[in-house]
Amino acid sequence: MKWLYFFTALCSFGLASNPGVYIISRLYEGLFFYGQYDYFGIKDNELYTKVTYGEKILCLKEDFSKQMEECLKGNEPDSHWMFSERKHMKTFWVSFKGKEYVVKKHVQYGFFKNIMQMGKGVSIWNNLHWAKKRGLAVVEPVAVREKREMGRLETTVVYRYEGSRTDYFKKEDIKPKTSLITPQLREKNIVHADLRRRNIIYEEGEETVKLIDVELMHFYPSFSYVCTKRLTKEERWLRKDYKS
Repeated sequence: MKWLYFFTALCSFGLASNPGVYIISRLYEGLFFYGQYDYFGIKDNELYTKVTYGEKILCLKEDFSKQMEECLKGNEPDSHWMFSERKHMKTFWVSFKGKEYVVKKHVQYGFFKNIMQMGKGVSIWNNLHWAKKRGLAVVEPVAVREKREMGRLETTVVYRYEGSRTDYFKKEDIKPKTSLITPQLREKNIVHADLRRRNIIYEEGEETVKLIDVELMHFYPSFSYVCTKRLTKEERWLRKDYKS
């Protein structure tokens, strides 16, 4: 029986230590995304849907247009403004019929990874929907596209442009606004996974703050010690963001 006592003590130490919490939280985070292989809203009557072999497009009917469809398929309009561009991800602003949107395009390579996992665009789409369902302040999802090919997965997600990133504002002016986010996350047991000012937007007219870049967001059971530790770490990141 000595091995059982040793194993129990080892697990307890692992859970209570920072490295143990990190390992457990990363395992949980991975299982969270591998376990939700579905498209939120696929049966929603308010959506325009186009589902064919290898390609899926979902879009709110009120926002669907030929321009929107072309943008989802990769044909960027002339009047767009690039926010960021990395090796496999680009984010830009567009306007269709007087409405403003943010478009995020991501390309993921690999055979087994693409079989087992959804692309970042679909994860953002799903996470925005379930976060809104749980009452968390996030931007409004509008459309998503997934294109699967052998060894290549291209996803695009569109959400409404609802404000500017809070790192564009003076720290002393915006800090009281962003401080409203962390109590919401604690109350709902949600980990953003990259809680920085650049991932919080502020809409001046509405005086509201909302989260963006939610592809790694996930939630924990209400009794989770790991969730509490992760949230404490995220709050520390945000405080450090204001000191830098």
